[in-house]
Amino acid sequence: MRKSNKIYALYVGEQNVCDGTLEEICKRTGMTMDTLKWMTRPSAMKRILKRKKVPKCLVYIGEDELCMN
Repeated sequence: MRKSNKIYALYVGEQNVCDGTLEEICKRTGMTMDTLKWMTRPSAMKRILKRKKVPKCLVYIGEDELCMN
């Protein structure tokens, strides 16, 4: 069986904070899973870019396939 994990990159402004699955980013940054999932939606990007402070962006990179036995 194969399991596919979506890989994202978290940016604050133009600086890459970390890369990984949503679970990995959650553990590394302390951000909640709900916030990270919300950041994957197109409507979230519109709202984030309207803010005056430096935006945090979650960018989809690709998928990492893992072999599960």
